[in-house]
Amino acid sequence: ALDDQRPSLAEAFVLVVGVGGAAGGGAAPALAAELGTLYDAPVYAVAVLPTPAESDADAGSGTARPGGDDEPAPRRPLAEKNAARTLGALSERTAAVFPFDTDAWLGGGETVADARDRLNGVVADRIAALFGAGEGDDDAVTPQQVLDASDVARAVGDDGELAALGYATQEVEPPETESRFGLGLFGSSEPEKVDTSAAVSAVETVIRKAARGKNTVGVPEGRADRTLLVVGGPPAWLNREAIADGRRWLAEETGSGAILSGDAPVPDGEAVFAIVLRSGIDEPERIREIRASIPDRTE
Repeated sequence: ALDDQRPSLAEAFVLVVGVGGAAGGGAAPALAAELGTLYDAPVYAVAVLPTPAESDADAGSGTARPGGDDEPAPRRPLAEKNAARTLGALSERTAAVFPFDTDAWLGGGETVADARDRLNGVVADRIAALFGAGEGDDDAVTPQQVLDASDVARAVGDDGELAALGYATQEVEPPETESRFGLGLFGSSEPEKVDTSAAVSAVETVIRKAARGKNTVGVPEGRADRTLLVVGGPPAWLNREAIADGRRWLAEETGSGAILSGDAPVPDGEAVFAIVLRSGIDEPERIREIRASIPDRTE
């Protein structure tokens, strides 16, 4: 199936794997190594972490899920140990690892089975926003600051470090198009201008929410070695000065020595969004807990 997609043209490979399972967790590092050998493109791993409850020996013992479903909550006593081993192997065989802290994204009383579709959407939205930022049709609006796969690679690094993604959106009113003659005749070709203060506020809001809101994994003190900012949405809303100000604020917020940024125009979009990538972060608490499940592991 992979050969049918012409992988030699790929600019990067992204493996999404539940690292708590023996099957996926065991196969993913080997697949990453094989891809790295066969193709001249970075390989990234999105590591979906098990919840503490999954490794609890008492979890799911005869307990049905809320809502009357008879399917018990999953119980995998070795999930954290599997995850610890797989994370170590992935860091050696991929350019970077994006952990996803499943437990942090569950609502009160919610199980993994309950939230599966929503959690899949959370991961997909963030990965698509990051790696799709430089994509577009030939007739699409050209970004003011173009991003490509090499920019993402520079920000993420290639040493198997941990990276986190923050994402935020804000709905906006798409600017309507008006006739050049103001009469609604001869078609509509020129978009109305957006209020500058509204555009600045929208851009500032999504950048701060993406940085300080819930990330794919907790970022200790918000700090990172490298940071990438992407702001997207209807072109008229992508205020260049606001993006530049956001980049400067983000540099102070993260302490990053390297900040890259770009915009992703979406002509028919109805929301402004920001994606904040932080790479080279300190080990998050959930990762420490997982690694501690194998006390005598080799560092």
